[in-house]
Order: sequence, then structure tokens, then C-alpha cells
Amino acid sequence: MKKIIVGNGDEEPIIYKVSNRLSVSAQRVARAARELLAEGATRYDPEAEPMLKRGAEFMSVLGAKGDATLMVGPVHLMGAHASACLCAEGPDLTPKDRKDFVRVLKFLGDATTCFVLSLPLPPLRKGGSSDPIRELYQKLRDEPEAGFWEITLTEATDLLEALQDRAEPEIKKLCADLQHVTANRRSAFAHLSRAGA
Repeated sequence: MKKIIVGNGDEEPIIYKVSNRLSVSAQRVARAARELLAEGATRYDPEAEPMLKRGAEFMSVLGAKGDATLMVGPVHLMGAHASACLCAEGPDLTPKDRKDFVRVLKFLGDATTCFVLSLPLPPLRKGGSSDPIRELYQKLRDEPEAGFWEITLTEATDLLEALQDRAEPEIKKLCADLQHVTANRRSAFAHLSRAGA
């Protein structure tokens, strides 16, 4: 069993177990990133090349056979997630490829954190949101304002989906920030969904 230890040195690290199925899916994502690099697809966006390289390297290690413990920082995960999102929008993905991308993106979304601007939030009216979303929203309301809140990309995406139709100005500001930090992720999933994932 492979393990991923995520930490930035300031807090207790988080440990994720990597299943064999996820490792196989990571191999596919790594291959897609290498193919994009070989095709010169990044010539239109030079900044994408180093990101793709880092993402391919991380996915190759994640997908390698055998047991291992990997220690990574948030920056590694962000690069891997961005790389996977870019590759997920490729034109020639098979149904199996799409399942691999969904599996990898779900794992990375749970493991990768992002920062959203903290601001005073109004109480959430009853109805419309699931209990986990209400709990997350209340947790953000209760946290002291330190400039930014740190949440996972999965939480950011779920929170945006639950709150995007709210009319309160503070929630609209929060949603604008959530839209920004989840843009690549939502675009990748939309493409995979349209393609039949």
C-alpha cells in the first residue's frame, strides 16, 4: 500500500492511503501529461510546460508499482491537480481513460487545499444545503478572520454549487472567489461529463 503524507511543516501532516486502482489511474494521467509535452501542446502557453512536467513526475511516482511513503507539500498537489485538469480536456480519451481521470481528480480534490478570502458571512437560512455543506459554512463563519480560509478543492467546489444562487452580497463575494479557485476543476469535470464519464 502506498501512502501520501501531506504537510507544510506548520501543522500535523495528513496521511492518505493510495489504492492499487488509484495508482493505475495515476499512471494513465501521467502518460497523458507526457503525451501533451511530447506533442508540443504547451507551445501556446509556455507557463503550462513546467506545470505539466511536475504533474507528470508526481503522477508517475504515485502510479509506480510497490509500496512506498511519499512526503509532499501543498504545492506539489496543486501542480498535479492543475496538470490533471489540463489533460482531462484532451480530445481522445476513452471511457476507461475518463474513469481514471475522475478517480485521480477526486483524490486530488480531497487532498489539495486552496485559499479563499475570509469575510463576515451571514447565517445560512434553512433549506437547500446538505448537512456537510452547512457544517462547512458554519465552520468558516466561526473561524476568526485571518485574511484567508484554507479548504480543500472538493469543499470549495461543493460549497460553490450549494451557494451560487444565494442573493446575499457577502455570499456572492465568497462565490466569486470560489469560482476563481475551482475554475480548472469545474472545467475538467464538465468536459469529462460531456464526454460520457
